[in-house]
Amino acid sequence: MRERFLLLGLCLTLPATSTAQNSQYLISLDRMLRGGLVSGYHADVASAGFNAVSMTFRTSASYPTVNFKTPGASQGRGQDWRGYTAFVFNLENRSPAALRFRLRVDSSLNVTGLLNCLTSWEYIGPRQRAVYAFPVDADPTSYGMRGIPGVAGATWLQYNRNEVANLNKANIVRFLFFMENLSVPVTLVVSEPRLISAPIDLNGVADRFGQYSGSTWPGKVGGDLDLLDQRVDEDADLLLNPGPLGRSLYGGLLLSSGNTATGRFRTKKIGDKWWFIDPLGKNFLAFGMDAVNLGTSTITQDRRHMFRWLPTSSDPLYDLYETYNGKQAFRMAEANRRRKFGSEYVDLSLARGRQRLRSWGFNVIGNWSDKRLWSAPTMPYVIGLTVGPTATGVVAPSFTVDPSRKAIYDVFDSKFAQMLSQQAALVPATSLGDPWVFGWYVGNEPTFLGDGAAEEGGRYELAYKVLERSASSWECKRVFVADLRARYGTIQALNTAWGTSLASWTALEAGVALSRPSNAARKVDFQTYIRKFADTYFQKCRDAVRAKDPTAMYLGTRLFRFSPETIAANAAFADVISMSWYRDTVDPNWAATYGSLNKPFLISEFHFGATDRGMFHGGLNKRSSQQDRANAFRTYIDSVVNHPLVAGVFYFAYQDSPLTGRKEDGENYGTGFVSNVDYPYPEMVAKARQTLYDAPNRR
Repeated sequence: MRERFLLLGLCLTLPATSTAQNSQYLISLDRMLRGGLVSGYHADVASAGFNAVSMTFRTSASYPTVNFKTPGASQGRGQDWRGYTAFVFNLENRSPAALRFRLRVDSSLNVTGLLNCLTSWEYIGPRQRAVYAFPVDADPTSYGMRGIPGVAGATWLQYNRNEVANLNKANIVRFLFFMENLSVPVTLVVSEPRLISAPIDLNGVADRFGQYSGSTWPGKVGGDLDLLDQRVDEDADLLLNPGPLGRSLYGGLLLSSGNTATGRFRTKKIGDKWWFIDPLGKNFLAFGMDAVNLGTSTITQDRRHMFRWLPTSSDPLYDLYETYNGKQAFRMAEANRRRKFGSEYVDLSLARGRQRLRSWGFNVIGNWSDKRLWSAPTMPYVIGLTVGPTATGVVAPSFTVDPSRKAIYDVFDSKFAQMLSQQAALVPATSLGDPWVFGWYVGNEPTFLGDGAAEEGGRYELAYKVLERSASSWECKRVFVADLRARYGTIQALNTAWGTSLASWTALEAGVALSRPSNAARKVDFQTYIRKFADTYFQKCRDAVRAKDPTAMYLGTRLFRFSPETIAANAAFADVISMSWYRDTVDPNWAATYGSLNKPFLISEFHFGATDRGMFHGGLNKRSSQQDRANAFRTYIDSVVNHPLVAGVFYFAYQDSPLTGRKEDGENYGTGFVSNVDYPYPEMVAKARQTLYDAPNRR
């Protein structure tokens, strides 16, 4: 086998350097630099030796950038990267701190940052030299995972999977490195960029315990005795660290006063800061943990080659197989708990979960947790309702606003409220009126907005999509048309305001696809309708909660992307504004922007991940190591404590995803407080205790 090297059109044939790597395509940075194809935006570039460029990013811009334009790009001739596994490069960090860098690859010289490009990111340690790989024809989802092991000794860059389809791999015109909001200048040296074609070998990637078989790390289990040793060691640790002192039965500040004991959780603004108040009337900052359960399964059907061990029919663990969407799956994390705790593993694992949370400083069991934790509770818990049909219930009509996310239901259709009522009926009677219930969520990250590349970040896509529907079939369209008729009276008046040429109201009712962008008058009407749509959503969700549990807090829905209309509707009908916020800190500008809504914020999801302990993907906010993500956790919690509007935060999630991907969507994030062998990450535990024990006192 021989490899191909291409340097700016000059072809050379050289001996192969690896039998596992069948081709290589080099880009000469020296010639790119001399040819004026490398440029800096608030960044300085210089040669750093053979096929290497030094990049010094300055603090004078939010996103200092170094651009590398591929030969021929200015004449419209991009490079064809199809058929290659990855774009690989060496990187050196000459700065004394870990850095998060970003690499964007473009298939057009005119990009917005969302279309015709793919942005990726990773961390590099202080003074570190490392090799990184940008995925070209290596899509982890084709293997049922979000992340896969590195290729050719390189670490995969993280990226947003929804953007992949927007990159035209047959016409790559540029790649660029950029940094974000630097406080001091930093220097990176990139060298030897190359395209490689290498096989991805996942045979036996998971060992008997579902751990990565290709490396070792502290806490890795080598046999059943290791699980038992870890159990004994943690028993002693939990005995020495039972949890913070000075807490009420429900976890509030024991010495706080001035609040009425109502027997239920509620909200209250004290001075300029929002708090939760526990059932005994004590000030309460919510520090929750999502998905406290025995772990989810991973698909094994047609993937058995990935596992060095799976139980056969004669194995006692065989009963942990299940069927998901017609495919066989196995609950590896639960198998490890049975090995660790024996036949009583369910009760002992759940009891250990409660004990851990209290020891670490958490005080609420969050969404997606095992419902067996609701019985005989000793820690507040949330109830989560699905916005969707029950197994045998009614189904409200739905439509797509953002193709990359789930559909949204027609909230004006009578079946929407029926669906919610049927979901609420599934909640056990023992939880209704229960003082241990922290509150009710209804729904998860509803799609009120369109794709972020659309007009004003997709703000108006819901209105556009409703207008495309027929009023004969869709209640949401009938409501929209009725409101417009009441406002304008005649179709001519609507046409004048909107700049359209609709023939009649009947034509509008039949469904129309309007051009974008909208003029000012149309945007106002769209905003009014979207607010009404969102009001209806949140009001019907609230009513479903109140009908079952009138005195419980309604926590709204977990917003992921939102517009002014949707967040205002949430505030109008819910007790709190809940949102998933995967950033480095909560936004300090919320107080000025949303303080007038007079509602507290609750962060329903955040996390930090790392891949230094055998996992393949660092989640939505990766860090370079376990200690680095523990430090990031502290910084995030501190931003919550200091924020006047934010009264609580929930970490996602209790444990890592399966190494080979969870059954639903292939997520295999290393973001948990415990690994899939039920081993708590010491760095995260230590930082949580250091941070959460005194957090309410610091507020």
